[in-house]
Amino acid sequence: MASSKDAEELEYVHLFRKIYSGFPRGRLLKSESPDFILQTGRRYAIGIEVTRMRYDEPDTYVWKQMDHILDIKEEKLPLYRKKRLDNYWLLMVAVPELAPDLNPLDQWGRHQVNTSFNRIFILDPKREKFWQIK
Repeated sequence: MASSKDAEELEYVHLFRKIYSGFPRGRLLKSESPDFILQTGRRYAIGIEVTRMRYDEPDTYVWKQMDHILDIKEEKLPLYRKKRLDNYWLLMVAVPELAPDLNPLDQWGRHQVNTSFNRIFILDPKREKFWQIK
């Protein structure tokens, strides 16, 4: 039986799949480290790690939150790579939702992204909006 955390993560990925036109077609499989594997063909698969990004204080800089998450997840990439997938995506989910006027790219755009993830996204589930960071 799937945990409530697993069910919540699956909802986030389904929402992201719905609103991101560049999301590849394929079979989504529950995994662990990374959370999901998207098999887009016999020989091509993408690992998708889902994590929550807490945004509790209005004056908290979003990029500091993202940096912290990225540092933690970057350390786990060698574990993810044991599955020998072709790409690794990080989906950061804004919980609670980002302030309505906040665009993470405004802050992240001035900040250097140093990561081995192939793609990084921030998802705001309430507004059904996302930003691609990398």
